[in-house]
Amino acid sequence: MANDVYCSTELYNNFEEIEIERNVNELYIRDLYGKNGVSKEVFSNYIKQNDIKCLIIDSYTYNKNVKITFLEPDNSYLEWGFYKKSITKTVLYFIEATFFVLGGLLLFLIINLILYYKVILYIIFGSIKSKDTIELEKK
Repeated sequence: MANDVYCSTELYNNFEEIEIERNVNELYIRDLYGKNGVSKEVFSNYIKQNDIKCLIIDSYTYNKNVKITFLEPDNSYLEWGFYKKSITKTVLYFIEATFFVLGGLLLFLIINLILYYKVILYIIFGSIKSKDTIELEKK
């Protein structure tokens, strides 16, 4: 599914590359024209005017043997889709995620240690005082 989503800030200039690369038959704007194809100019203008950031490639089959592949504007994939992959940003994302996971685990460990030493040991042993502490309190 992710391979069928393309996102960019200037799709109105780039959608033809996707169309050629993925061998797309039609350009659809289902919100306005349903399953009727539109021209490249109409498609480009719609993307630009409505600030569309993502395109999806989809298909359907009719007459049991004719498959139509189409390109369609869609902003619902904006959170995770992309036009061109970036190895640098992917590596940075995983480094950031690793720090968050390690930080969370460290926080969990610290909280457990505090609970163990302050609460659980106090419940088990109570407030046992050493001989030196008792002698200082008597003076």
